[in-house]
Amino acid sequence: MVKRILCFGDSNTYGYIPGGNGRRYGPDVRWIGLLSAWLKPECLIIEEGSHISKDTGGTLHALVRDFVRYKDGLIFSTEKAPRCS
Repeated sequence: MVKRILCFGDSNTYGYIPGGNGRRYGPDVRWIGLLSAWLKPECLIIEEGSHISKDTGGTLHALVRDFVRYKDGLIFSTEKAPRCS
């Protein structure tokens, strides 16, 4: 069985090119693409990065949505999770 790893995060996960009008680096340059090439064929890397700024509620909603969608895999997040106290 192929392991699935969900990489959820910000513009670094997306591969955003600063000043690039929303463009992103190619898969052979983005860290997610490099990770995917390194781990294949044992793992499927799922990219869920965004270059669009989100409020905390939107980010948490997206993380829960993605967790439910990919619940049998591992989630790696570059987002800073808010503290619940």
